[in-house]
Amino acid sequence: MRNADPRLVIVSAILLLLGLAGLNKWVNGKLAGAEMELMLLKNKSEAVEESLAEARSFRDMKEQEMAFFTSGLGSVAQAKKAMYESGLSLQEEKRLLEKQLEIMTTSIKVDPAEQKISLMREDNASKSFKLAFTSTQPVTEAQMKSRSLRVTSKERFAHPERGKAEEKDGVLTWTPPQVGESARSNALGEFVLFTNSNIIIHGPFKKEQEHAAYPHACLGLSREDAARLYRGSFIGNRIYFQ
Repeated sequence: MRNADPRLVIVSAILLLLGLAGLNKWVNGKLAGAEMELMLLKNKSEAVEESLAEARSFRDMKEQEMAFFTSGLGSVAQAKKAMYESGLSLQEEKRLLEKQLEIMTTSIKVDPAEQKISLMREDNASKSFKLAFTSTQPVTEAQMKSRSLRVTSKERFAHPERGKAEEKDGVLTWTPPQVGESARSNALGEFVLFTNSNIIIHGPFKKEQEHAAYPHACLGLSREDAARLYRGSFIGNRIYFQ
C-alpha cells in the first residue's frame, strides 16, 4: 500500500465515491417508488373501505325496509283476517236477529166462519189453508177468546207415547216407550202442532175411529197444507181465533 501510486489511490477513491453516490441515488429512487406505491395502496384501501361502508349501510337500510315491509304485510293480513271474521260474525248475528224477528212476528189465525187457518207475518196472511176435517170434541168459546194459546211442540210424525220415569220411595222406575203403532200415532198422523190446550193441528190421521176417539179438539188440514204450516211455524207462536 505504501508503494501504491498516489494517483491510482485517488482515482480509486473517486470511483468508490461515485459508486456509493450512484447506489444511494438508486436506493433513494427505489424507496421513493415504494413510498409512492404504498401511498397508492393506502388510498385504494381507504376507497375500498369507504365502498364497503357504503355497501354495509345500503344493506342495513334494505334489511330495515324489508323488515318494515314484512311487518306491514303481516299487519295487513291480520287486519284483513279480523275484518273477514268480523264480517262473518255480523252476518251470523244479522241472520239470528232476522230469525228471531220472524219467530216473534209469526202467528196462526183460525177463522171458524171461513173454515180456514192462516199463517200470519205480523198483520198479513202469508199463507191460508182450508180446514179439511175436525174432531167430535169442539173448540170451546173460552179457547176462542184466549190470548195465551201457543204452539208448545211440533212432531213430523205423531210418535207413540213416551217412556215414563217415576221415582217412588227413592227408587227410580222406568217404563219404556211404546213401540210401533199407538192410539196417539194412529189418531194424529203427520205434521202435528201441539198447543198448551187440547187443541191440536195436524194432517190426515191413520185410523178414523181412533182419531174420533182421541181426546182433542182437532183442526185438521190436508197433508200438503199441514206440511206448509208445519214448516212455516215455530214453537212459541201465538194461536188466536177471529
